[in-house]
Amino acid sequence: MKNNNNIAILSDWSEKLYQLVYISQISQPYQAQLSSVLNDIEYVSNYKNKKNKITGILCYGNGYFFQYLEGSKQALQAIKNNLLKDCRHYNLKFLDFSQLTHRRFSQWKMQVLMLDKRDSVQENTQYPIYSTLSFKPYTWQVNEWQNFLQQLISNDSKYKLQEVNVTASRSIKHHRLSKTVMSLFARHQAFFVVQAILGMLVILAVLFFMVTSWLSF
Repeated sequence: MKNNNNIAILSDWSEKLYQLVYISQISQPYQAQLSSVLNDIEYVSNYKNKKNKITGILCYGNGYFFQYLEGSKQALQAIKNNLLKDCRHYNLKFLDFSQLTHRRFSQWKMQVLMLDKRDSVQENTQYPIYSTLSFKPYTWQVNEWQNFLQQLISNDSKYKLQEVNVTASRSIKHHRLSKTVMSLFARHQAFFVVQAILGMLVILAVLFFMVTSWLSF
């Protein structure tokens, strides 16, 4: 079920909507760093999406990327220019760049889907994996990407995407900071325990000195 609050907010946008659709192949040096690549893409996208009013989805499988984006023509043109300079992929092919009447997605957060499970690096991925969904963008005809996208967003599809509140992206930095702090504490737990004990001993020593000083009067 779609989030009515999200849709209401998005419907207030006055700019003309456009869609940008492309496929590309992951560059060889980055295949072994796939999780890191997807994390970076997701982080940057979620940071900029609310500001630039961009929604959409990114899919990866069989060495290929498929991305569908929707927003203003100016914002999508800037993304298109950046894609042309991105060394993480090659064989970039733009499938569509045209005007829309309404958004297909109603969330700031960029959805990332894994569409195969071939590479071992994907075994522990945090992203949903749909290994049974046929994903062969290099065989698609001109408008076949539309059928593929419809499989993902149709109401009766088992690949139905989850709606995410538009405010979710606001807490991304805080969430990552919390994870970093927790990770740092876990790695240096013994050090912090020792420092806490020493701190308590110092406090007890000061209290003992104050009490003995008071009793000596």
